[in-house]
Amino acid sequence: FCKQYLQRAKMTVILHAKNVDEADFKEMYDCGVNCVRIIFPMNQPAVGFKAIEMASKYNFEIFINFPRASQFSILQINAIVAQLHPYAVKGIYLADSNGSLKPDTVSQMIAHLKPSTYALGFHAHDNLFLAQANAIAAIFAGATYIDSSLFGFGKGAGNLRTEGFVSYLHSENLGSEYDLSVCFEGAEYIKSNLQTADNQYAKDMILSIFNLSRDDAAKLGEFNNPKDYYQSAAAYCHSLKVKVS
Repeated sequence: FCKQYLQRAKMTVILHAKNVDEADFKEMYDCGVNCVRIIFPMNQPAVGFKAIEMASKYNFEIFINFPRASQFSILQINAIVAQLHPYAVKGIYLADSNGSLKPDTVSQMIAHLKPSTYALGFHAHDNLFLAQANAIAAIFAGATYIDSSLFGFGKGAGNLRTEGFVSYLHSENLGSEYDLSVCFEGAEYIKSNLQTADNQYAKDMILSIFNLSRDDAAKLGEFNNPKDYYQSAAAYCHSLKVKVS
């Protein structure tokens, strides 16, 4: 159904490695999917590699997505990247799932991966209002793929706003092929029809301050007010550091 409306884009499915089997890849192939982006479980690498092997049986462009990149060192990520060479992987994405990364760190992480033979991408979340700054930092460090969504539509505090990013490109005399008026029209549609009001944006910001994921958030209890939630997050983060030490 979607394929008929795509004129200048490739149909891509982003999937969790743990949630798919070979029948799913076969169905995607039969439906005309061009690319698959496999969310690689850093703590279960065998599951990730199995998904890559299954995807490799079909004529997909394969991208690997490293989620919660802020919670892993570049050495840990490089250790996985070093094992990708036997597979026909086109590109690697770093995903700031927690919305905790800063531009300097993004630059360093992308720069470390740049010597690899893979195209590099970056997936930003706007919990600390740094999605645009982080995306620009990724580009200057060597990333060639940047994720965005109209009106920042996405999990929690949202993603990099397409209309904002295209505005930046136009300010740099770039991206003339992107019609900014159409981006604004699409963003207004999302705002009016799809984006649900989220009065807990403070929750996402607090989680990002402490580099905590949604899994961590489930252990913090209900969000009632910013002050109490901040204290709970700080105490939880301290307990993790004590356990590690």
